[in-house]
Amino acid sequence: MLGNRNSKIGLLILIIVLAACAQGGSEPEVPADELATATVTTVPEFLTETPLAETATFVPSPTSSATPEENATAGPSPEATSAPTNGQPVIEFERSGGFAGDATQWQLYGDGTLQITHDPGNANATVEETSVDPAAVQTLLDSLQELDFFDLDGNYVPKNSCCDRFNYVLTVRSDGQEQRVETVGGTEDVPAEVWESIELVEQFLQDAGVETTSER
Repeated sequence: MLGNRNSKIGLLILIIVLAACAQGGSEPEVPADELATATVTTVPEFLTETPLAETATFVPSPTSSATPEENATAGPSPEATSAPTNGQPVIEFERSGGFAGDATQWQLYGDGTLQITHDPGNANATVEETSVDPAAVQTLLDSLQELDFFDLDGNYVPKNSCCDRFNYVLTVRSDGQEQRVETVGGTEDVPAEVWESIELVEQFLQDAGVETTSER
């Protein structure tokens, strides 16, 4: 509709101009409002036929994925512990034999958990559990390393272990190392570090309120 109207106005102006030229007069002055309206006809029709509202504008939609910084802080950091990653106790100490032939095992974990098993290996074994200071556990491990426990041999058991003597088995795990040392009370030529290590562990357990001392 706008195109037809503009065309008619343009045609009217052209007729007026031609008539004026034919009469030899000067070109008639065209009112400013009609001139402005006529000027619209110079705009190409394809620009006026497309509504501006139909022009599409691309706006990126937000995504739900977290940024690398958010992913890095999404969860709490694991708490440091001195316990082995496989969940094994850092110290295992077992004493068996004697006149009564009793057997007891103490398992000490890096988080301070202490498990006491009476008559281990028996289906009816009883287990007690308590806790100690984890820092004290680490101090005990450091003391055993200072005694060069990991440099000891694994077996100090005599050929004749008779009679009624206690058998000791001490296993220590620390800093990726594991050492198991076994001996029998009264055995000759056993390095002093063996007995000192056993005494350290027994003293630690006594301080935790556990009776362990035995005659050697």
